[in-house]
Amino acid sequence: MALSLKIISKADTDNGFVVEFEGYQDEEKILDNALHFSRFSTPKQVLEVCMEEVQAAVAPLPDSPDLSAMLAQEYEVDPELGHPLYGVDDPAQAKSRVESLIAARLERLISESGLVDRYPGVERDTWGRQIEEALNYKEGRESAFIAGVANTRAGETPEMFADSILNNASEFLAAAAPLFKSKHELACALDALPDEVPGIKEFYDNQVLNWSV
Repeated sequence: MALSLKIISKADTDNGFVVEFEGYQDEEKILDNALHFSRFSTPKQVLEVCMEEVQAAVAPLPDSPDLSAMLAQEYEVDPELGHPLYGVDDPAQAKSRVESLIAARLERLISESGLVDRYPGVERDTWGRQIEEALNYKEGRESAFIAGVANTRAGETPEMFADSILNNASEFLAAAAPLFKSKHELACALDALPDEVPGIKEFYDNQVLNWSV
């Protein structure tokens, strides 16, 4: 009974990502599933969880534990359990995690500022290519992208589409400049911190969480 696993796709979400995968037994597909993971899950963790799902598809799950003796009992929960740095004891890992949290908070602040309503993520994520193509077109070089998109928009010429890309990008960067400046300052301050997890945690609690528009 040879079992195998194939990862099909990964899609980011607001609080992590979704992985689609398939499971095979003797080269015959037995499972087609998708699981949600936290943004801090490692590739190894993703693989292990998916493998467990494939294994469970061909073997009965173990009996659940008897918790009758624990019912109606009260247990104290560690207040730090929900902290994003809970259980992290490696300074490099702690800094890396805080760096990703700074980036996530930037996106949240951009959303709260109303800029997302005017400039959706799908537009911002492709501006690098759009700006390059618009500049090429404005300088007299052909751009299949500019011409192709403009042709799908009634009443819009390639010249108008190229101008709209450059104008929108310029307006967004001007409006978001204070947020990008703050992100850069936080990243520099994080990098300059001593390699000590308590100090990194304190920086996150006092600086990153208090960062607002």
